[in-house]
Amino acid sequence: MPDNKKNLPLFPKNIGILTAHDSHALKDVCSKLNEKYPIAKVFVYPSTVQGKSAPKSLINQLKKIGRDNFVDLVLIVRGGGSLQDLMAFNDEGVVREISNLRIPTITGIGHKPDITLADYVADSVQETPTAAAVKSVPDINILKQDIFHFEISLTKTIK
Repeated sequence: MPDNKKNLPLFPKNIGILTAHDSHALKDVCSKLNEKYPIAKVFVYPSTVQGKSAPKSLINQLKKIGRDNFVDLVLIVRGGGSLQDLMAFNDEGVVREISNLRIPTITGIGHKPDITLADYVADSVQETPTAAAVKSVPDINILKQDIFHFEISLTKTIK
């Protein structure tokens, strides 16, 4: 069976976050992204993430993300809950939309050991929303250190 996983961008400029608009998951993800890689722009695609209306809401936002086509990466996140709370991410329509999205995706749905069908089609699966944020971007402080060391090396080579 072929691996259809898309590569995650090394330095995403625009990151889409698909989650509930007032969730702790959104706050945690935004906080971690701002701490680790504040140069990325974040676009929130708010959706209902549990209950009867959640699959349709998630599908509509996934379609919007695909139509907008300006984010480099999509984080699909939701905090923990019961199996019933996570059922929207097992919906066939949601799973198909994630699979069809041309933009790389990272899921952080629930908490370990929660697994949904959405996780199987995502390009990367993380245990929590915060772990998804960590996985999505490099650490700007490490990048600054690397640039500093390259600068020293180049200066020595030139001299």
